[in-house]
Amino acid sequence: MAIYVCDLCGWEYDEAKEGPFADKPDSYVCPVCHASKSQFSKK
Repeated sequence: MAIYVCDLCGWEYDEAKEGPFADKPDSYVCPVCHASKSQFSKK
């Protein structure tokens, strides 16, 4: 399991809690700043 970090605001998506990041649709956005899925980096 990995953690993905929003490049704009730093919010962390934890796969251990939220499920695989790759399974999220391309329309997924950061719940804090609404950055697109493509603006997340693997930690």
